[in-house]
Amino acid sequence: MAWIFEPKDVKDALQAFTRELAGPKAKSLGWTIAPDEDHIQRQFKSVTLLSPTETNHRQFLEWQGSPMTLSTSCSTIVKLTCRIVKVAQSMFEKWTQGDKSAIHPDLRSAVFAIALKNGGKKEVSQHTTTG
Repeated sequence: MAWIFEPKDVKDALQAFTRELAGPKAKSLGWTIAPDEDHIQRQFKSVTLLSPTETNHRQFLEWQGSPMTLSTSCSTIVKLTCRIVKVAQSMFEKWTQGDKSAIHPDLRSAVFAIALKNGGKKEVSQHTTTG
């Protein structure tokens, strides 16, 4: 929110920087919560998984054109972000179909935020009827 009044090119650069930092870290952390992880580690994992998806990756793909025009690192980062979204949507779908163990409680807010931001009316309806 602190960057809301900055020029578009500054915001775009910050979003790209966030994707570059958070995407690979999110991949290395993964979606599994280990029993020996403390509360801070669990919160960090949740925020790190959510961060790259908050950067308008769809808009970034449209702006860059086809994947063939992306640099290898940009292409990899966007693919990581899209993978995070797909995993979160899959977990959300299982959760809304009754599998309450599909999402660890410490990841629930990140998964819901990702699924709802990248979903449509169906996801919002599922959230309001099962939430």
